[in-house]
Order: sequence, then structure tokens, then C-alpha cells
Amino acid sequence: MKPPATPDSHRFKVTEAGLAGFVIHVVVGYALLLAVLTAIDTTQQHPCRSIGLVASTLVAVLFHLVRRWVIAQRPVSWLWGAAAGALALTSFALSDNWAMLGVAAACIAIAVAPKWWVWPLEIILFAGAILSISIPAPQMVAVESAIILISTLVTVILYVLVRVITLLRQLDVVQEEIARTRVDQERLRIARELHDVLGRTLVAASLRNQAAIQLLATSPDKAAAQMEATHKTLASGQLALRSLTSGVVVAGLAEEVASAAALCHVKSINTSLDVAELPDGPHSRFCAQVVREAVTNMLKHARPTTCSITIRHKGDTLVTRIVNDGAPAGNESASGTGLAELRKRAAAMGGTLEADQDAQGHFTVTVRLPAADLVEE
Repeated sequence: MKPPATPDSHRFKVTEAGLAGFVIHVVVGYALLLAVLTAIDTTQQHPCRSIGLVASTLVAVLFHLVRRWVIAQRPVSWLWGAAAGALALTSFALSDNWAMLGVAAACIAIAVAPKWWVWPLEIILFAGAILSISIPAPQMVAVESAIILISTLVTVILYVLVRVITLLRQLDVVQEEIARTRVDQERLRIARELHDVLGRTLVAASLRNQAAIQLLATSPDKAAAQMEATHKTLASGQLALRSLTSGVVVAGLAEEVASAAALCHVKSINTSLDVAELPDGPHSRFCAQVVREAVTNMLKHARPTTCSITIRHKGDTLVTRIVNDGAPAGNESASGTGLAELRKRAAAMGGTLEADQDAQGHFTVTVRLPAADLVEE
């Protein structure tokens, strides 16, 4: 089942692969249009001219299909071969328009790119073409050579652009695989945490419960102590389980800041980072939670163009501030449950958490914690 459409899914987004494909369309379309307009004889219609027009249309359609296949997976040899054949037919039908041969050569090069002999062979063909046109009409050598040079440039440009699309698509696939791998790793980590928490808690509770049963008849006081210890063990396990499932267990501060910067980069949000290094401990982990919650709220409720994350010591106070400039009017994220829970935790640590928005749409989350309590665990 497809996820419901969101406002972001309907926004126009320019990707590198799409831009390269657009340039290919422009190059090929320009070459075809130039070939047709400069080679058709309006005073005498020949069947070959009609063939050239049909072939030009076919080439445009083929290149569109090729681009779709490239973005979907990878270039298909038979499609490139068909495009090359249509272009060769167009060049023949339009007689003296040599520029079309360059596009055809590019198709051939793309279709058999792994073969090392492709480019030397095409250079030999172009050299042969120059020699063939220089024999009957030496005075036209310069003009025809210029046309062949343009054809060669078209070949190289088209080849490079298609390869760029392919590499960009492969990069997207690799990034998706990395993202899925990270999700799987997070699931495994949570599974290990659950196994450790539940296993340790249940085993300890079971042992204490057995001891209490054995002592119940002979030493009720010791049995009661074991039951009390069992209660504390279960309560501790319940707290650890609640912390795990509620997301209290988070990555380190550096990882959270890097993740936030990466998400902002994907959304084309200019990010400014000024983060002090903190020892691993409750303050560092709490700052990491604040960064995660603030950035998550920003991406869900705002449309920012800039975001700044600052974590610095000011005297005896550790100040964390996250600011974005895209908060909508009537933004309710300041009163959300996530920030409310973090506000309680900040108060328990002797600090404060404030969230406010100004008239210009700047939303600021500020946390102040006493730095004297910053003790490395």
C-alpha cells in the first residue's frame, strides 16, 4: 500500500539525474531540429526527406524511452542500438548533414561502452570521413572538417551525460541501501537492548523469587526482603524498558548533530553548526535528544531555509539553542508532548527548556543546564 500523499510529495524537485536527462533532451532535440531545418529541400520533396522526418521523430521517442530506462535501472543495449540505427538512417536521408552521425556514434559507444576498441574505431571512422570528403572537393575540407568536429563534440557530450545519469542513479541506489542498512542496524540494536533488559530483569527476579519461596517457611523476614528486592528489580527493568521504547536511548551527540545536518542537506536547508565537544554522560545524551526532537519538529511542521544548532558553555551554564526560520503562523510544536517531556527532564536536571517563535517566523528552542553538574560517566 502506498503511503498517503503529503504536501512535500507534490512540490517540484530538481534532481541531478533529471537535470542531466533534460540536457540530453536539449542536445538531441537541437541536433535533430538543426538537421531537419538545414537539410530539407523545400523546392523538391524527395521520399528520403520524408524518411528523415519519420526517423527524426522516432529518434526523439527512442531517446525519451532510453532516458526513462536509464533512470529506472541502467542503459539497455538494444534501445541504444535502435536509436543509433534510426540516426544513421536520418543522416543518410538528409544527405550532407554529418552532425547526425555524431549522435549515432554516441549511441553506439554507449551501447558497447565496456569494449575498449569503441573510441579508437570511431576516431578511425571520423578520420576516414575527413579523407573521403577531401578528395572530391578540397576547397570544402575546412567546412566539412568543422562539421565533423561538431559531430565529435556531440558524441562526447552525449556519452558523458548518459554516463552521469547512470552514475547518479547508482549513487541513489547505494544511498537507499545505506539507509536500509542503518535501519536494520537500529532494529538489531533495539533487539539486543530488549534481550539484555528483559533477560537480565527476568532472570534476577526469578532467582530472588525462588529464594523467597525457600525462605518463606523458615525465615519470613528474609523472604520479605527477597520479595522487596524482586519488586525493585522488576521496577528497574520496567523503567529501562519504558526508556527504550519511548526513545530515550539515542545516539551520541555528535551522531545526532551529523544526522540533523544530513537531513537538512537533503531538504536544501542551509545549516550552521557551532557545537562544543561534551563528554559522554547525561548532559550529552540530553542535548542529543533535544537536537533530535527540535529538528524532527522543524521538518514536520516548518518550511525553513536556514537552521542553526549551537551548543556552548556560557560561564557555569551549558546552553543549547536550535533556530529555524520557517515556522508557520500559529505553530503548535512549542506545546507538543515531545518538548513538554524534555522540559520536565530539563527541570529535573536543574535546568530550563524554552520554545518560542517571533513575528518573522523564527522558532527557537533553548535549553540551559548547570555546567557544574557536567560529570563524565
